[in-house]
Amino acid sequence: IVWGLQLFQGIALPAGWELLEPVWYLIHKLQERILPLYPTILLTLALVPIHISQCVMAYIRPFKQEPFLLLNTCSQLITGLLVWYFGKTYGPVGAGWGFLIAGYFLTIPGFLLVLQRFIARRK
Repeated sequence: IVWGLQLFQGIALPAGWELLEPVWYLIHKLQERILPLYPTILLTLALVPIHISQCVMAYIRPFKQEPFLLLNTCSQLITGLLVWYFGKTYGPVGAGWGFLIAGYFLTIPGFLLVLQRFIARRK
């Protein structure tokens, strides 16, 4: 939806389409309230590490073990600080980069390390 709305940004309603004037007005009002495409893509890409961490947790939790407390706490704290700092400094693009950096350089390696240690102990 966001990308579709971005496609219509700055385009005037074609002549003869006056029937769509209320919808066109609504589209332009929504465009003022959504993020531009670049920060939206950054935040979307930052969801991949969250998905990977959820998959690792879903694999390990049925064994009635929870080795994620320290990693989750540190990861979320650093993510929050990076998003806050970069968001304050660079706006939504900075917040997206902070979220992305924390996810790809801390969350994924950390959770894969926990998974590797868990599998090694089970052998």
